Amino acid sequence: MLSDGHKVRAALTIIVLVFLAGCAAVPSYHTDPALATGFVKKIAVLPFENNTSERFVEKQVRDLLSTQVMSMGFFEVLEKGDLRRFLNDEIVGEDKTSVPQATARRLGREFGIQAYMAGSVEGYSLERNGSYSYPVVALTLRLVEINSGKILWQASHVGSGYSTKDRILGLESDNLHQVARQLIEDMLLTLTY
Repeated sequence: MLSDGHKVRAALTIIVLVFLAGCAAVPSYHTDPALATGFVKKIAVLPFENNTSERFVEKQVRDLLSTQVMSMGFFEVLEKGDLRRFLNDEIVGEDKTSVPQATARRLGREFGIQAYMAGSVEGYSLERNGSYSYPVVALTLRLVEINSGKILWQASHVGSGYSTKDRILGLESDNLHQVARQLIEDMLLTLTY
């Protein structure tokens, strides 16, 4: 049986935990009402821009995004090998992170897609707070309608592996991959219309 002092402390602990859980940041996003019509069934996920000093992070994040889009049941995703072949045939040069409108229309016709998703990795780092280290990831994602070039959805958000509980208990934080996956999931949840 708990004493009154223990009951009060337990209640205060629960209140603090509920408060802290409610303080999680929400992604900044915009959803165009046209997305609610449900006309987008299949998308392509373009190569991402990498605005960090971390090499190849954009490829990891792009693969995570494709997996999350499919696992959450939002859209069918064009196989990246087919997209790579198409972009290599259509776009000269290294930068395949955006496509001209005419190329986007051809992409849509050839593969039966209605939109493409593009994005950028704005931050991808391991931060330190004393002896505790934790990852921080920042992303911007957008869904663009193939025929019009209209942005149907865009979201920006930062995810962190920092956990007060883990720091106090001396536990490790989530790794960069786990933080990026959760960040993408949180952002995609704003796609609901």
